[in-house]
Amino acid sequence: MNFRLKRFVIVTLIAAALSAGQVMAHGIPSAKYGGQVVVSNEVSYELTRHEAKTIIYIEDHGKSVKTAKYSGKLILLRSAEKQEFELKPEGVNGLVADTIVKTGDKLIARLSTPSGKALSVRFEVK
Repeated sequence: MNFRLKRFVIVTLIAAALSAGQVMAHGIPSAKYGGQVVVSNEVSYELTRHEAKTIIYIEDHGKSVKTAKYSGKLILLRSAEKQEFELKPEGVNGLVADTIVKTGDKLIARLSTPSGKALSVRFEVK
């Protein structure tokens, strides 16, 4: 290999190694509320299951997103059955639906932000 080609290969490998660390830094965050986390557009949505309700907590880069003015619905797909439940604000960064979800259920959360932006997040309950 000539000198220019060697230098090009070395610079390329170094650049790839450095950028790989940045990509890995934005991985899926760990669950803070004991639920299942899905990330969409660098915002994390954590689905938690409780006795008589389901709560989705929302965080942007580890900071709570205030959900007081959010609205939406939770669509539950179980076998051939489809049900919809209203999502209401819960605490600082949560949205609650009065339903119980089970392992294997598929969920779609359709949300509206205070600015009117529509969001859709999908979960497959594990």
